[in-house]
Amino acid sequence: NGDIVKSTVDGNTNDPNVDMTGWEFTGKTSETYDTQGNLVSEKPVPDYSASVTYKEGSLVIKDGLLQKLTGGVWRPKDPTYYDFGAKIDGVTDDTASFIAYHTVFKSAKLPKGRMVLSSIDLDQFKASQTIGINIEGDGTEQSFFDFTGSPGFYSSSNTFFRDFKLKNLQVNRKAGDKVGIGVYIGSAGAEQINFESVTYRGWLIGRATHTWNSSMKGEVFRACTYPFSQYGTST
Repeated sequence: NGDIVKSTVDGNTNDPNVDMTGWEFTGKTSETYDTQGNLVSEKPVPDYSASVTYKEGSLVIKDGLLQKLTGGVWRPKDPTYYDFGAKIDGVTDDTASFIAYHTVFKSAKLPKGRMVLSSIDLDQFKASQTIGINIEGDGTEQSFFDFTGSPGFYSSSNTFFRDFKLKNLQVNRKAGDKVGIGVYIGSAGAEQINFESVTYRGWLIGRATHTWNSSMKGEVFRACTYPFSQYGTST
């Protein structure tokens, strides 16, 4: 199916496309080889290069799109966090996969499940003051960002930015210990911050934001010591 797996037993004869017994997922969905068959890329999804040989089912970033080698032809594929090695199993730390994905693609679908993250510094995605990240889940009790660190989403530089959207998902403090802030935007402020149907759970403060020209709709705060702190002209 295009995923890269490796055998955990000697003489394994099971077909991993049918039966994963004796196989394990490597966390990569693409491997790139030189003409001698040597692995040359460890990126979750490498950039396309005409100088290397690709296996059938490999994924690459080509012409700004995620593309999969199918029948010897590169065909565009809708990107997912899974393509970048995420497990979304409520146990595995998927921070590296989240960063790798959003370094390339701005919009994402958070599927049903729990994506464990440490903390996400939005500064690393900023270009000319624009973050541009837009994430939509399948529902506030279906799609979870489970944060082990604090804050959850934040800007370490506390400099102005714009355009960050969350919809139909939950921003959860995994430990549920009411520590830290789910989403923190400091005194420098931000605009075009649009959150719709977002639930915050288990934080000291669910959301502490300085925003304007922004919109917060249908938010729910559960098991938070303080629901939110808002400064600025947002609705």
